[in-house]
Amino acid sequence: MDNYIYINAYALGWIILFLLFIIKNRALGIGGIILLTYCISSLSSNYFYTNTIGFERTIFSFPPFIFLFTCIFICILPLLIHSKELCSLQIKLTDKMQIVYIFLLLCTPIIIEGFLEISYIAFKTNSTKLVNIYESEVDIIGSQLSFIGRKTLAIIRWFQYLWPILFFYCIAKGNKYKKFSIIMMLAFISGLLEGYAGASRVTIIRSIFYFLIVYILFKSSLSIKTIRIINICIIVSISLIGGLLALITISRFNALSSNIDIFTWISLYTGEGELRFAQHLWDLKETTNGDTCFSLFKQILGLDTFTDLEARRAFYEMKLKIPTTIFYTYIGDWYQDLGASGTILFCIAIAIIQEKFIRRIIKRKYLTICNLLFLSMIICIFIFGIMYYVFKSYMVQVLILPNIIWAIIYNIKNNKKYKSLKIKNYANYAK
Repeated sequence: MDNYIYINAYALGWIILFLLFIIKNRALGIGGIILLTYCISSLSSNYFYTNTIGFERTIFSFPPFIFLFTCIFICILPLLIHSKELCSLQIKLTDKMQIVYIFLLLCTPIIIEGFLEISYIAFKTNSTKLVNIYESEVDIIGSQLSFIGRKTLAIIRWFQYLWPILFFYCIAKGNKYKKFSIIMMLAFISGLLEGYAGASRVTIIRSIFYFLIVYILFKSSLSIKTIRIINICIIVSISLIGGLLALITISRFNALSSNIDIFTWISLYTGEGELRFAQHLWDLKETTNGDTCFSLFKQILGLDTFTDLEARRAFYEMKLKIPTTIFYTYIGDWYQDLGASGTILFCIAIAIIQEKFIRRIIKRKYLTICNLLFLSMIICIFIFGIMYYVFKSYMVQVLILPNIIWAIIYNIKNNKKYKSLKIKNYANYAK
C-alpha cells in the first residue's frame, strides 16, 4: 500500500504544479507542455506498476521520489518562469553573408539522393519483420545503401537538428528561400524513414518531439495563414507517423513471450523511469564515473571512457549489479554518473546557465538560429527525459557537434557583417 502512496503522491505533485501553471499563465506554452508530459508519465507509472511483474519484493521509500521531483523541478524552473515570453519572441531571420542560402544549395542534391534511397528501403521493409531488424546486430540499412547513399544519409544525419529549424526559417523568410522548405522537409522525413526501416521508435519519437518544439518557438514568426496550413499538415502527418509507430510497436509486442497487454507495454516507455530510479538507483553505492552521459567530454579531456554502447552497458551491469538497458529518466542517468549530491549541484548549475541564457535572449527581444538550436535541444532533454537522457550515448553526442559548429559559425559571421554595416552607416552619417 505504501508503494501506491508514494507513486500517487509523486503524480499528484506534477498535477498540482501543472494546474497552478495554467491558472497563472492562462496558456499552455513550453512550460505547460513540459509539465503535462510529467503528469502523463507519473500517471502511467501507476498503471505500469499495477499491471507488470518485477515489483513484488520491491519496497519503495519516499526520498527517491522527492529527490527526482526536486531535481526535475530545478532544471525546468527557468522555462516555467519564462514560458510565455519565449513563445512570443520573434526569430531573427538574417542571412547577410548568404550562409544559409549557400548551405541550402549545397545540401539540395545530397538530401534528394539520400531521401530517394532511404524511401526505397523503407518502402520495401516488411512490417512483420521489424522486430528481427531491431534485434539484428547487422547494419540492415547500411547494407542496403549504395556507396553514395551511405555518404548522403550520413550528411543528413550530421545536421538532423538543423533541418526543422531551417524548414521554418525558409517558410518565414519566403522569396528565394521558400522553395528550399521542401528540401528541408525531405531531410527531416529521411530521418523518420531511417527510424522506421531500422525499427527504432525512439528515433521517430525524438525527431517528432524536436520538430514540434522548434515549431512552437518559431510560431510567433509565422503568419496566421501559414500557421493554419502547418497545423493541418502536422495533424495529418502525425496520423501517418502514428501508423508507422503502430507497425513497429505491434511487431515487437507480438514477439514478446509474456502475457502483458499492449497498454502496459506502452506505459513501460512513459512511466517506467521514475519507478526504476526508486527501485535500482537510489541506494547505488558506486557511480559510472561519467561514462553514462559524458563519454565524449571525457574523451576530449583524454580520460578513459566507453565509446561503445553495448560494452558500457555490459561492464556497468556487472559492476553496479543493476540493469543497464532500462529507463531511469534523465535525472537517473545523471545520477549514475554523479551520485546524489553531484546530481543536485549539476541541476542547479543547469538551471543557473539556463536562466542567464534566457534572460539575455529576452533582453535582446529576439531569438537567433543559434539560440533556437540550443533552446530546442534543452527542451527536448526535459520532455524526452521521462525515459532517459536523450544525448547520453557517445555517437549521439558526436552527431550534435556539426549542428552546434554550423550554428556558431552562422552567428559569428552574421554578427560581424552586422557590426561592419553599422560602423559604415555611422561613418556615412558623420560625413
